[in-house]
Amino acid sequence: MLTELFKKHKQWVNYIKSFGCPDDTAEDYVQEMYIKIHYHIEKNGNTLIYGNNNEVNFYFIYVILKNMYQDDLR
Repeated sequence: MLTELFKKHKQWVNYIKSFGCPDDTAEDYVQEMYIKIHYHIEKNGNTLIYGNNNEVNFYFIYVILKNMYQDDLR
């Protein structure tokens, strides 16, 4: 699962940077997101996979990243 997410690493970093976040900080957010996903998988299993397609729920990832960034802004 994390391997699939890592394939879009640059996309995750660019998403955070689109909020105005500096490059190095964006990398930190993405690394923290991987940790959160790892713990989520340990606790809930692979609930981020769509049906039989083994497709990752990328919307969930976007929401995690957006919320992490907004929480830090507060």
